[in-house]
Amino acid sequence: MLSIVEKAILVKLYYKNSESAIAALRAYRYMKGMRDNKGPIMSSALKKIMKKFEATGSLASRQRSGRPSTAAAVATTVEQMVQSMSAVAAHGECSVREVSRQTGVSYGSVWKTLRITLKRYPYKLQHKQELKPPDFDSRRGGCNPLDSAVKPLKECYKYDFETREWKTLSLMTHARSLHGAVVFRDILLVIGGKDDKNK
Repeated sequence: MLSIVEKAILVKLYYKNSESAIAALRAYRYMKGMRDNKGPIMSSALKKIMKKFEATGSLASRQRSGRPSTAAAVATTVEQMVQSMSAVAAHGECSVREVSRQTGVSYGSVWKTLRITLKRYPYKLQHKQELKPPDFDSRRGGCNPLDSAVKPLKECYKYDFETREWKTLSLMTHARSLHGAVVFRDILLVIGGKDDKNK
């Protein structure tokens, strides 16, 4: 595509070479140091430029018909739909497929409009609880309930299936060995676990 300055040089050379498009292009190529027959435009294109210049007196591009581009129309439609759907949604999200269904615009056009024209990019919200200093102890205690349950206990008993008796365990019994443990009124009852002596 020629700039207005290059077009002006071609117009000058056209009139200088007695209105010959071929001679004007040859002179332009010589002036720019280009090879013969390898110019920026063909002679027919220069004739069109000259015809337009003589009709309008300008080298600028003509005004368009004034019809708005379809991309701009789609962009406004999509943006309005996204805003209305975001206002209704709980977290302000909307789906490209849903916008496509609601507006009647194809999925690809909606996607391009959101990405290129409106500069909106997909994201996924995930609800995550913010941890605060008081939460750390309760979380640590919640991860291993036996660790938190063993500490304040007064007594610890284990039921031995062989002798069919309850045995007293030390409160320092490793929590992983306490399978089937139940806390009842500050007393830990272990059924089928191993105590420290059996390790």
